[in-house]
Amino acid sequence: MDLRIKTFLIIGLTLLGGIFIIILFSNTLLTQSYAQFEQDDVTQKMMKSLKMLDYENQQLVAITTDWSRWDETYDFVRDKNDAYIERNINYESIHNIGIDFVIYLRSDNSVKYSALKNVSEESLVPIPPDAVTKILSIPGFLSFDTILDTHSGFIHLPEGASFIVAQPVITSIYEGPSGGTLIFGE
Repeated sequence: MDLRIKTFLIIGLTLLGGIFIIILFSNTLLTQSYAQFEQDDVTQKMMKSLKMLDYENQQLVAITTDWSRWDETYDFVRDKNDAYIERNINYESIHNIGIDFVIYLRSDNSVKYSALKNVSEESLVPIPPDAVTKILSIPGFLSFDTILDTHSGFIHLPEGASFIVAQPVITSIYEGPSGGTLIFGE
């Protein structure tokens, strides 16, 4: 073999070997870097999502607290204020406080009133009985240790996933006994 060909082969193979090593090293380094970047990005987005869900839950708890610790609500669930629905529960009020459904329970956990927001007709309709049954059958959801307890969480209903919050209904000065339970869903 000619010296030129040998030199060309040695230089060419050395160059190809070097390029192969650089590509292999770069691929490994970049793959690991991008994998870490993706993992960090997903973790950061999950944390933001969890914070957002926690904020939404806190907002729903605050709204439920306002309504469940109100003398008018207390009288309503104790069957003493039949005008309550007419004055307070309509599409606009439910829409303005940002909830999708409401369930009022008497002290024996029987349903006093329930309503679901119908956005297309801008009206309230009764909650389907199977949805009410599903909510009321959540273990421990309607058991409160004190009159200031709150239970909240997610539930999957036929209408979609919902945040739900339940609180005992007490007077405006935070006295009991509980007249029933108020459940708001969003």
